[in-house]
Amino acid sequence: MEIRELLGQRDLSFAEATRILGARLGRPQLWYVQLPYADMAGLLQEADFSECLAGLYAELAQAINEGQVRSREGRRPSSTTATSFEAFVDKVINGTSCSLARTE
Repeated sequence: MEIRELLGQRDLSFAEATRILGARLGRPQLWYVQLPYADMAGLLQEADFSECLAGLYAELAQAINEGQVRSREGRRPSSTTATSFEAFVDKVINGTSCSLARTE
């Protein structure tokens, strides 16, 4: 079995990804805010995440921000895809990929 890293069309900052999402969702005023990890976990719990899962998401965010979770190979032609983040977001919003809707 082969595992391949796919890094998308280009590298994006969280701020740029948020700007793109906001524009596509009709919320151009949306901006990225990095919270302290404990605050992030608390907000996730307020959104009905379990305490354990919220803590794990905060731990993952910290690991990504500190470079502990990253691409093993780096960006290469074989890991760069043709699909832009904008095109991916458009597919998700238009329902041709996965759904953003919450199901009960």
